Amino acid sequence: MRIRDVLRRLLPLLLVLAGIPAQGEGPLYVGGPPSLAGGFVTGTQVEGKPFRWDSTQFPLTYWTDQGGVGSMTKTQSDDLVQQAFQAWQDVPTTTISFNRAGDLGGNVTASNADAVINAVNDCSTLPGPPAGIARPRTIIYDDSSGSIMSALGNDPNSILGFADAVCLSGDGTDNHFNRGYAVLNGKGITAGNASTELKPVMIHEFGHMIGLDHSQVNVNCLPFGVCGVDLDGLPTMFPILLDGAAMSTPAVDDIAGVSELYPGTTFAPSTGTITGTVYFSDGVTPALGFNVIARRVGDPRITAVSNVSGFLFTGDAGNPLYQDSIAGTPSPFGSHQENQMGLYIIPGLPPGNYTVEVEGIHNTGFDAFTGGSGLNPVGYLGFEFNLLASCSPLFLGNSGSLATCTSSEKRTISVTAGNVATADIVLIGTTGALPRYDAYEDVP
Repeated sequence: MRIRDVLRRLLPLLLVLAGIPAQGEGPLYVGGPPSLAGGFVTGTQVEGKPFRWDSTQFPLTYWTDQGGVGSMTKTQSDDLVQQAFQAWQDVPTTTISFNRAGDLGGNVTASNADAVINAVNDCSTLPGPPAGIARPRTIIYDDSSGSIMSALGNDPNSILGFADAVCLSGDGTDNHFNRGYAVLNGKGITAGNASTELKPVMIHEFGHMIGLDHSQVNVNCLPFGVCGVDLDGLPTMFPILLDGAAMSTPAVDDIAGVSELYPGTTFAPSTGTITGTVYFSDGVTPALGFNVIARRVGDPRITAVSNVSGFLFTGDAGNPLYQDSIAGTPSPFGSHQENQMGLYIIPGLPPGNYTVEVEGIHNTGFDAFTGGSGLNPVGYLGFEFNLLASCSPLFLGNSGSLATCTSSEKRTISVTAGNVATADIVLIGTTGALPRYDAYEDVP
């Protein structure tokens, strides 16, 4: 098993989608001001609202490649794809469902993969199907040498797969995806190892294709996945494949993410939510890009759900540390409403008592959660902010600010079904000179 392989969500090949920020386990893309949408979104996007598939299209149809993944037969590959989609469909608190519509219009190879993906991305052909081999939701199988990955400029020894949802539109009420694709690396894949090597990759990449981003829960399982029972709480959407068996079943964090995007009738009545704003030490300035985790007392490593502060906010609204990659213009995605800059929302919590903690996103080493492995508005662009404090993670203390590392200072929040608990958080130890990292933000 390739323990440290990275499950990256790579940029699509067309420039038209470069510069779209990712968010925390929750939505992959979030609508920005309609005036900034330009050619990125047709219609009128809704600011601060996640993109998702229109539920009137359910079951969501998909088409699979004409060959097989690695040395697997087509039938074996198609069966595994069905099982992977089923993992999301089986979540009892979601409405999303899937159905294989048939095969692609031809076999995808190293020589035509670029053209096939570009055809999916060619939104000018909407509402009809893309031209040639591609279909509205295209699943591409790579061969046992990883030749497609190599042809697309990726290392088949480290990139297990990538996926995206594309052709974005808004109707003034909701934001929608209209097409999607996934590319599954076949290097080293056989029928014997597919259940632990390939299935979790499929589930993860299909999670991206339905609109979920990466998630950081139980990051202590890095670097080798040796963390005992903690693996049972490791999200399928964790950016790195640490354990194929554990990550083949959506964790509580994954369940909350998909149910928030596509809620079933029992989701809101049966679970609770913790929400609030993360501030720097002045208690006024919102803090963007920090991981917030709610952990249930009694099973804190298993029943744990995360969100990133400012997950609905834009990543680059005048930020002097970087500029959007397209002509230096701000990203058209993510809200510009200041009250959403430090906002976190943690839904899908089974009733019980919870502690809330804040930590920095994993930002060191070759496996840092940045770029294609990023999980917040700034991580996508290649860096993460350090948590300026004496210990990490920091737990919410009784005063409403984050306490020191002693467990006696942890505040417990009661979560009841169907209700929302509020917990604003003030970071400690962030006074003094801080970089002004956003045009909307003042330093403490």
